Amino acid sequence: MQLKDLTLKHMRIYEEVSLTLHPRLNVFTGNNAQGKTTVLESIYMLSYTRSHRTTSDKEIIQQAKPFAKVTGTTTNQSYELVMSPAGKTVKLNGGSVDKLSAFVGDLSVVMFAPEDLDLLKGPPKLRRQFLNMQGTHQDRSLMGELSRYQTLLKDRNHRIKQVSTLEALKNDGLFQILTQRLAYSAETIMMKRKQFLTQLSTRLTPIYQSIANDGLTPTIQYVPSMNFYDYAEQLRDSIDRDFHTKTTNLGIHRDDFVINHITEDFTLHASQGQMRTLAIALKLALVAWMKEFKKVIPLVLLDDVFSELDANRQNALLTHLDAETQVFITTTDLNLIKRENLENYSHFSINQGKVQVSTYE
Repeated sequence: MQLKDLTLKHMRIYEEVSLTLHPRLNVFTGNNAQGKTTVLESIYMLSYTRSHRTTSDKEIIQQAKPFAKVTGTTTNQSYELVMSPAGKTVKLNGGSVDKLSAFVGDLSVVMFAPEDLDLLKGPPKLRRQFLNMQGTHQDRSLMGELSRYQTLLKDRNHRIKQVSTLEALKNDGLFQILTQRLAYSAETIMMKRKQFLTQLSTRLTPIYQSIANDGLTPTIQYVPSMNFYDYAEQLRDSIDRDFHTKTTNLGIHRDDFVINHITEDFTLHASQGQMRTLAIALKLALVAWMKEFKKVIPLVLLDDVFSELDANRQNALLTHLDAETQVFITTTDLNLIKRENLENYSHFSINQGKVQVSTYE
């Protein structure tokens, strides 16, 4: 999969810009806050319909403009995403798409960014977001199931707050129906999450070892809040606690995953270099998973990553991305990238949203 061109309109610093992209390597340079990351953010949004930097579309739309628009084309597909105060609209091949779920993931993208370390060491919420976002690439139906689960969870929590006594809650017919439906939805999502993380883990271990060569064997362990049996019964056993806390304490909204070396949490004793290597290996494992299970080669976005990597890790990262992979790199200085890694590429020099392009074959 290759993105041939990209157009941004009213997107952050850009009034309007159109870029013709190199099929292999695209490097965007410039000082901070000049618009480099916005280009990668735009590509990411053509895949996920949301930014990796903010949850507010207002931050993305240029001030005093009614909308922001991103369009891009591959060999056989065109994509359009428009953001406005009224919401988002999307098009595939010029035709309107009613549901975002039919658009998300059609363009396969994997993003590397400095904040990937937060995915490993940050709160469980970040890892759940990772599971939700990548799960939509695994199975389109999962997006609908996640939406259904959130609706059921909201309704169940509302019912907990409505019913005045614990005994009445245990005998409430609506609450029992919501519990049963929530259990079924949780079971469906948990099985898909377990399958995805198992497949990702089998790719993570050899990739990490080939880069780090430090004898460690990181593996991913799914940590669900519920056991893999009688889901409804577990929810019913938690009613006393749910009633007193006025919320649902078990379910996929409390899931997590950890990366272990043997039986110990890898992140507890790893050095900063090992953590960076693990973050790289995790995303490379995701690229490998997409190639095998989606049968596509994703676009790879490297946002200000090279400044954090030594020469060996730079080489290892690019070595795992074969010649058919289209790569997008942002950096403040072209010299931060080893010269041997700069062959057959386009260089986009960006200053206050103005772009100058040079291509080297």
